[in-house]
Amino acid sequence: MSKILPSRGKNTTSPSLLSLINGRILISFCIMAISAYAGIFSKEVDTKSIIVQVVIIAWLLSGPLSRWVLGQVDVLDPVALLSLFGIHYFIFGPIYQLSLDYWPFLPWTSSVEAYVAVWYWWQVAIISISFISLTLFSELGRNEISDTKKTIFLLREIPIILVVITFVVKLATIVMLGGFSGIIDTYQARLDGGGVSENNTFAGLGVVIAVGNAFPIAFGYWVIFLLKDKYWAKSRLFLMAFAITMFAITFASNGLMGSRANVIYAVVIVLALYHFVIRPFRAVQIIFAIVALFSFSQLYYSFKFGGIEGLLNGQTSTSILKGRQIDDLSNFGIIRDYTRMDVQTLAIYSVDTGATKNSWGRSYLGGVAAIIPSAIWPSRMDSFTLEKSRIMFGRNDPGKITNLVFGGFGEAYVNFGILSAILSPVLGLLLYKMRKSVALAGSSYNLHVAYKASIMVIFPIMLLIYDSNSLLYVIISAGMIPFVYSLFSKNVMVADDI
Repeated sequence: MSKILPSRGKNTTSPSLLSLINGRILISFCIMAISAYAGIFSKEVDTKSIIVQVVIIAWLLSGPLSRWVLGQVDVLDPVALLSLFGIHYFIFGPIYQLSLDYWPFLPWTSSVEAYVAVWYWWQVAIISISFISLTLFSELGRNEISDTKKTIFLLREIPIILVVITFVVKLATIVMLGGFSGIIDTYQARLDGGGVSENNTFAGLGVVIAVGNAFPIAFGYWVIFLLKDKYWAKSRLFLMAFAITMFAITFASNGLMGSRANVIYAVVIVLALYHFVIRPFRAVQIIFAIVALFSFSQLYYSFKFGGIEGLLNGQTSTSILKGRQIDDLSNFGIIRDYTRMDVQTLAIYSVDTGATKNSWGRSYLGGVAAIIPSAIWPSRMDSFTLEKSRIMFGRNDPGKITNLVFGGFGEAYVNFGILSAILSPVLGLLLYKMRKSVALAGSSYNLHVAYKASIMVIFPIMLLIYDSNSLLYVIISAGMIPFVYSLFSKNVMVADDI
């Protein structure tokens, strides 16, 4: 006979309708207050053209957030985290950028800016349809019951095997590049050569680097696998030591090659598994983690754009950043890292005016092709970089390419135009499946589900941020270990259920 375990770290009582409504009103008010602070009422922002859309988006995002605040969902609920991120992605970041009139690297004009209102209406359509679809799928799956099961490995040596394989690949990569000093020199050479678009010294090593970048996740999973039944592993002291150790290992393994994402995602995925398997986090810890990750992202810019000299020398870092149109590091990070309004608005303008033709799925095929080594497929088709570069520089300058990221919504518009909003139910279905997996992992200690759920907590945010080729690479690097763990494990009924 199957049974359902109570949720871990959640309020299991149903909230009243009044409390949910009050929660949404309060959160919406807070979002609008943030928007006002960002500059929605400043002279630089065309309030009349976007205020309605901002209010609608704030109300839509407040739904999942109110349940998160009231403790009705897991603190790592992917829809709630997406909504939390969406406050900046859809509202604060774009409005703040408009108030600054700051458009780094972009051919921005008043004609392009007139399409910001169109961009907002497009976001309203996608979010509305996605959330409505999520609600419908949730209602259809309301009566599904999951058995209480125990996870066993088909091959118990899998955790240590993955650690060894990824460590050997990472070690081989480090040796191939001349050790840690060689990695720093190699990255510096890429910077000196004009950036990744002009001098990609890691070209041809994509798959190898992706496997090596999975080492911190393999190591973290292995540690959790060993300590999941140890009571002392639940202590705050152990959690702090574990988090610091994971960050140090991940930074040394992945961060020195110029990628913050491979640092952040590895740490987040491992700590998510800790949450599901050993001890659940509280909302305040999640907020603290978000602040810590944002601070790391900002500090990392000095190395990303200035190499080791930029990291150690503040004046050199400032000089390098200004040379790259980055007068204010904080503003650049707030705008370029955590929102895609400007590049997506430029894409909408380019498609609408006929300067760029819809790709009708071509860029997604190119994204899949991009993960195949060029040594195997020398004439592989171009990724979304082809369309992005034409939007940025025009068709008459094929020699120039851009590595700016347009995000999932931006690529969807370039491929299908306004019809991309019709595909939103697919996003709603994905959100439902991911929320269901996280809820199950957080309520039953189901390791088989927890392995997959650890990456699902941030996958919706990845969809917002990345183009298809970048997303597939991140999925390979960050999702490889969770996938293999799930592949080589299975659930069996526990004794009480037989």
